[in-house]
Amino acid sequence: MDHSKRQHLTRQLGDTLRSLISAELQPGELIPSQSVLCQRFGVAAGTVVKAVAGLEREGLVVRQHGRGTFVADRKAPLIGVVMGRQSGAADPCEKVLAEAAAEGRLRCRVYRRDGKTDFISRIVADRVQGVLGIGMTREERLSILVKNHIRVVVTDWIRPFPGVSSVGLDSFRAGQLAAETLLHAGHTRIGFVGFQPFDEIGQTYAAESDVELRHAGVITALLNHGLAPDPAHFVRLRLPAAFEIRAGTFTAQDACRQLFQKGPAPTALVYADEKHAEQGLTEALTALGLAAPRDLSAITIKYFVKADPFTAVGCELEALVQEAVDMLLAQLSGATRHDSNRVLVEATLREGHSVAACKQEGESA
Repeated sequence: MDHSKRQHLTRQLGDTLRSLISAELQPGELIPSQSVLCQRFGVAAGTVVKAVAGLEREGLVVRQHGRGTFVADRKAPLIGVVMGRQSGAADPCEKVLAEAAAEGRLRCRVYRRDGKTDFISRIVADRVQGVLGIGMTREERLSILVKNHIRVVVTDWIRPFPGVSSVGLDSFRAGQLAAETLLHAGHTRIGFVGFQPFDEIGQTYAAESDVELRHAGVITALLNHGLAPDPAHFVRLRLPAAFEIRAGTFTAQDACRQLFQKGPAPTALVYADEKHAEQGLTEALTALGLAAPRDLSAITIKYFVKADPFTAVGCELEALVQEAVDMLLAQLSGATRHDSNRVLVEATLREGHSVAACKQEGESA
């Protein structure tokens, strides 16, 4: 290590570790610990962290929480993992990939959709064999990957797209289960809050497939109980692009005015999406002096990452990522494990503290 050029220490250490891995370490072996590397090469902990992170991005090593950093198997397929800045999937995704890498089933490189880099070009240049996309639905991006003979599995609903498979929550059943839970608590006036993202290409607010399936599940549950859905109780938040004002927006405040200030209000709500619907609407309800479950019951449809106070319907995000990884590896190996390009993960109920028996006159639990 040439300490006279301190700005290059991270690069020097990275090169040294590559040589160590190539000459001395076998796939599955632990690389020296952070403290050992600091002492051996006379560098700070931050330098070691940056150097090892670089090796991880290259697919040379894999970290396992609580166990250490292992040498990846260079013969295993190289997988690109695409995640957004706030996908919420980093921890469960990292766990699944680390376990698969430690078993010698894959190597992986992580690409961030940060809006600053052309990550699609980087994926193609890195010659990855497959891509796992967390929240990756832009068809023009998927098309580039497919044209470069890269297999793709995404964890969001997309319309049938050649060369791309998807794994996701059974959204129809999730909406149905959420509504059935509220019906069993005595609620007959059930509202639904979804969202419509802004489509930059079409310059309009577009329907979101998962949301519409969840909506259909709620409607089906009501009809199965002999109840006529009230159109005024079903709203979509129309979300503008970040930091821009768009015509036709429909905010959480607008939703509250429609739901609770016009006609008979719903006694329960199904939030079709935690990030877009629950957060803004909860604040708007608080401004009206309403709270769950004191004034109304509420259920969120979501991927389970951590515990929260809301009753929710969904599936474990870790299980979803595991299914997606298994599907991608099966496709790369030529196996025919799945008969279709869409796999649904079963929806389950996780009880919280946001559902109570209906107290409205004329309605009984």
